[in-house]
This record gives sequence, structure tokens and C-alpha cells, in this order.
Amino acid sequence: MAEGLQTLVQTLEKKVENRTQDLQKQANYLRFTAEIARNATDIRSLDELLNQAGHLLMDRFGFYHTGIFLLDENKEFAILRASPTQAGEEMLARHHKLKVGQVGIVGFVASSGISRVVLDTKNDSIYFNNPLLPNTRSEIALPLKVNNDLFGVLDVQSETPDAFSQDDIGILQIMADQLALAIQRVRLSQEQEDNLKKLENSYQAFTASSWKDFSHELDFIKGYSYDGMHISQIDSLPPGFQETLKKGRSVVIQNEFTNNSKGPTLATPLKLRDQVIGVLTIEFNSSDIPQETTKLVEEIAGRLAVALENARLYTETQKVADRERTISHVSANIGKAVDVDSILRSMVEELGITLKDVEVAVQIGK
Repeated sequence: MAEGLQTLVQTLEKKVENRTQDLQKQANYLRFTAEIARNATDIRSLDELLNQAGHLLMDRFGFYHTGIFLLDENKEFAILRASPTQAGEEMLARHHKLKVGQVGIVGFVASSGISRVVLDTKNDSIYFNNPLLPNTRSEIALPLKVNNDLFGVLDVQSETPDAFSQDDIGILQIMADQLALAIQRVRLSQEQEDNLKKLENSYQAFTASSWKDFSHELDFIKGYSYDGMHISQIDSLPPGFQETLKKGRSVVIQNEFTNNSKGPTLATPLKLRDQVIGVLTIEFNSSDIPQETTKLVEEIAGRLAVALENARLYTETQKVADRERTISHVSANIGKAVDVDSILRSMVEELGITLKDVEVAVQIGK
């Protein structure tokens, strides 16, 4: 009886130990899932997220191999994007990819969107025997998808047969789902950043083009100078100031760049959306320019650039309004005529009066 009780106690202790290990493993899985969710809020690079997830899996659970695959744009291949093992690094260097629906467990999951578990690779017909991973005895591939949008596969391999229990499979799937959400968040964040960058580039190009056209108008005055007594109109800057236009930042120009200067000259760019539309220059009588003065001038230059842009936009708006009024006026006068001859006469007369100093002709037919 004593021996039987001792055996029973040992059996119970073993079961408790095994159950404790299972619970510890599940707790580790859940902690990993929480780490992935937390990292997704901080990481903005997809490669960084995938590499960190792969290393976390290896560090927490010590699998033989872990790989994260993402589908290409046409969903023809599952491409390895992250793997922390030596074999994985070699596969990454080779741009390793698997044909969807045709090659291995990863290819099967990438096609079906259904998890695949192989508890003994020697007895599975789909298993792909990778020569870089000769010791794989069990493998699980889990789909990475959000709202039925399948875009990747998480592949985990072990050197031990029957390495994945039903509890492991369930927790690993939760982990894969969380990783998929993290990937989607980072992708959306990158997409937004790319769109913002494209929009910013468009605004910059529009600003540069608008000011270029505006400065080429006949009545455009490029700038003014003030010597303490008189305001004079200027048409261009001396050659030395062109450096400010190229660099897009404040430049201190020494005496050799100006005539009869008593001290250095500070040239500060007028910038809109990182586009330089002009230069503000101030010549000092002192031998150096205080840093605070430079900051003050730069702040003033920034506000000046905004004021100039507002004035340009107002001018453009006025031109559009004048154009619309002219079109409406000419159209209204033409509309008073009721026959072809009167309409033609009215058209040439109204355009001649409106445009001034021009000769207008209109003809119907060939």
C-alpha cells in the first residue's frame, strides 16, 4: 500500500509539473502577444516589426526555426521577410520564397488560409524538406490575416516530434492573429506616411511652380532695399546671395561679397513648404552677428513668407474673380442677341472692348 501511495503521489507530482509547464508556456505565449501589440504602437517600420517578432519567438520559446512570410502583390509567392536563425539568414540572403499552393506547408497555408500542423514530418506528404533545416521533426504554419485578408504565414519548426499540443496550437493562432493586426497597423501607418510625403511633395512642387509663374508677370517687382533713409527697388541679388537660395538656410556673407560694407551680411531664405521663394538680407555695422539676432531674423522671414503667400493667393483669387466677371459680362451681352449675325457682331465688339488694343475676328465655316 505504501509503495502504491508513493507511486500515486509521484504520478500526481509529475502531472502537476507537466501542467505547470503547460501553463507557463501559455503564459509566455500571452506575454509575447502583449509585447507584439505594444511594439506595434511604437514601431513604424515593417521590417523592424517582423525582425523583432522573430527574435521574440526564438528568445521566449527556443524553437528550432521561425520564419515570417508575406505574400507578394499578386499573391503568387510567399516571401520570407524575417527569420532570426542562421538558416533563416541564409535564406533571406537568397531571397527565399515558396510558390503559393504548391510548395510545402507554408505554400498550403498561403493558399488555403487554414492552419497546418505536422507532428511528424517523416509522415507528411506536403512537408517541404529544406536542406538548410535538416533536423525539423514537427512544424506548424499559421495564416496571418485580418478580416479574411490573407497576407502572410507564420512558420514555426521544432526538432522534436509531437512538439505542439492542442493548447499550443490555439495560443499560437491567437499570437499569429495579434501579429497580423500589428503588421496591418504598421502597413497602414507606412501608407499614410507615404501619402503624406507625396502630398507634401506635390505642395512643394505647386508652391515652386506658382511663385515661378508669379515672378514672371510683367508688373512683378522682385524686391526693395532700405539704407536707413530711402527705399529703392531692386531687380536681382548679388552673386554671393545665391548660396542662400541653394542651401535653403541662413548664410553669413563677409565683406568681399558686398561693396562698401561695414560688417557681415546675414542672408536668410524666405521659405514655404521647404521651397525658397526669396531672400531677406541685413547688413550689420558690427563685426559679428549675435545668435539671438539671427533667430529673430529667421522668425521674421518665416512670417514674411507666409504673408507673401497669402498676398499671392489673394491676387490669384482676384484675377479669377475678374475673369469670371468678364466672361459673365460678355456672355450676358451676347445672350441678348437672337440671330446669328447679331451674335457674331456682339462677340467681336465685346471682346474688342474688354481686351483693348486688339483686333478680333470670328468666322463660321471653313
